[in-house]
This record gives sequence, C-alpha cells and structure tokens, in this order.
Amino acid sequence: MKRYCKDPFQPESGIIIQVRNINEVAGILSEKGISYVPVGHPVNERSLFITSGDFSGKFDIDALRDKWFRTSYLLDRMQTGNNLAEERFSSYAMHDLN
Repeated sequence: MKRYCKDPFQPESGIIIQVRNINEVAGILSEKGISYVPVGHPVNERSLFITSGDFSGKFDIDALRDKWFRTSYLLDRMQTGNNLAEERFSSYAMHDLN
C-alpha cells in the first residue's frame, strides 16, 4: 500500500475509525475508491506505542489520562463555578477506559 503521508503528525484532512475486521473494511473502502492507511491496532497492555521514522515511544495511558484531566480541570475551574470542575475532576478516575 502506498503511504500518502510521511509524517502522521502533519495536519492533513482525514478521519480515524476503529474497526474489528480491517480486511473487511479495507475491501469496502477500496471498492468505493477511498484510500486508507492503517495507523494502529489494539494491544492488551495499558500503553500507547508510537513509532514514526526513527522515533519509537511507549506511553502509560493511565499517567497520560491523569495529566490530561489535571490540565482540563485547571481550565474548567476558570470557566465554571460552584465547584463543578472539582466534582468532575474527583470522579473521572472512577470511570474505567475499556
């Protein structure tokens, strides 16, 4: 398959979809003349693996989620009142990602 994008982090138009059967979906997309590039696959580990060119990294999903929610909480705190941001922040960890 031809690669249309040398760097997956460049801002180019596109969509990302998660599917169970890549072969089935690839066939449908090809029939419709829609180009596609597989960018990943699920793993059992709670880690995100990114490889691009010479770069290869492994990131802890739970640690990144904590960092993102902390930053989101700080912004939310400035935008809302009545301790709503704190309520949301204190409950996010109770909701597992599957």
